[in-house]
Formats: sequence, C-alpha cells, structure tokens
Amino acid sequence: MAETQGNTPKMTRARIESNAFRVTLTYTDRWDGEITRVFVAPLEHGYVREIGRNSDYRQVCERLHSTGRTLMASNHTLVSVIRREWRRRQRAARKERDSCPALPTGPAATRSARWGVLAAPRPSSSRSACCPPRARDSIG
Repeated sequence: MAETQGNTPKMTRARIESNAFRVTLTYTDRWDGEITRVFVAPLEHGYVREIGRNSDYRQVCERLHSTGRTLMASNHTLVSVIRREWRRRQRAARKERDSCPALPTGPAATRSARWGVLAAPRPSSSRSACCPPRARDSIG
C-alpha cells in the first residue's frame, strides 16, 4: 500500500516493469491508493489484454480505458504501447484539469494534484460542464 499524507495516499511516479510475457503498470490513484495493472499481448500481433482481479482477460482500449479503439501489439512492442498510452492518458487528464475554471492551474496546481491536495476553487463567474454547481448557486 502507498504511504499516506493525511487521509490521501502519497502520489508516486508510475512504474512500468516488463518480463518476457507481461507488462506491469503500478501507480497511485488519489481515491483507490496504489493500483497495479497487468497487460499481455500475443507473441505475434493481436489485441492487448489486461488480466483482471478474477484472472479474467479484458481488452484494453486507447489511453488504457475500457472503451474506444482497441489496442493492438505484439509481445515485443507491448512495453512501448503501454508507455505511449499511459502518457496519452496523463496528457488528457492534465488537459481536462487545466480547462476547468474552478480548478487552479500552473506549477502549484500540478504539485497539489500530484500530492492529492485539493486547492480552493478560483473565483469565477463562468462555469463549464466539468465543474459541478456550487451549493449557494442553486439556492433561491
């Protein structure tokens, strides 16, 4: 289990490890703590699959999600595919976080998000679909 900082897990850098037949991605999620995902691919070329908790195999899609375009790789290219999709996933999350007017941006926000600290929302009159309305906005 990851170390904790207050009530939230300490955010750690993602680790990608590989052996002859599988790639293991380990990272810390703000809500679920440390997460380990195991990916496999056929020797030649085929769909990338993730080994689930019950040893079931699920196809993995772009940005390591469960929906979208299914990833394809061989056993030899699996590590590079997982690294690329992890970076795409992180880039998309950062872009979404930066586009939300209620969340802080810049280096301080990146540090806060990395350590699982939520900063107070910036005062803003414009609201976007990513930001829930404040409680006082819905009163009377």
